[in-house]
Amino acid sequence: MRRTALILSFLLAFTVNAYAASFDVGINPANESSWTFSDGTNPLNPLFSGTSFYEGPAYQDGSANFSGWWQGSLGFTVTNYDSSSPSLLQVNTFGADDRAALFVNNTLLQLVGIFGPGTGEFDWSKDPNYTSHETGLAFVGNYGYVNNPGGPYTFDLSGILLEGNNLLTIIVNDTNSGIYGYTTDVVAANTSLRFDGSVAYSETGTPVPEPSSIFLLLTALFGLVWMRKKSSKV
Repeated sequence: MRRTALILSFLLAFTVNAYAASFDVGINPANESSWTFSDGTNPLNPLFSGTSFYEGPAYQDGSANFSGWWQGSLGFTVTNYDSSSPSLLQVNTFGADDRAALFVNNTLLQLVGIFGPGTGEFDWSKDPNYTSHETGLAFVGNYGYVNNPGGPYTFDLSGILLEGNNLLTIIVNDTNSGIYGYTTDVVAANTSLRFDGSVAYSETGTPVPEPSSIFLLLTALFGLVWMRKKSSKV
């Protein structure tokens, strides 16, 4: 009996945590109230449009409210985060007019641009002195659109995702009207942003056996029962 208990304990040690959480972080009507947009100084109120120049739903201004630099941010909360297990961000669609940068907790994950893939320039912040301007950056082309499916791209969030509050940010540059377009009165009347993605991570909790582990455990139990019956007959 003692040997049986030891064997069972050993087998249970190989069961794995099957708790997992996944949620939508895309820019869409369902998340509209959670996203905030800004031109770096003042809040913006983009319109959700069913179509855009690049085909498919997009957030765009439609009235020249946006300038050469603007951003969207989504705060989200992670609870019971098991940082020892993989976590990821899957991005099915990401594109902008003209270029955009994707961050999670201030860590850059990807740069896209309608003139990509290739190298280009980008303003990291709305800085009148242009000290945040950088050239020679590598961009991938907009993806997830009807005329450019691409993706999905999966980004490892290990060491990036945090227990508690997290922040996903997208910075957009309207390079078509000049990368310094935010210094003029009216530019980027048709600038747009499209993003569709989800975050997935493992939660801490009582370990739940996988099907293969359950099968192994049952097999061992039947084997132990058979061995005890056999030994009792001798």
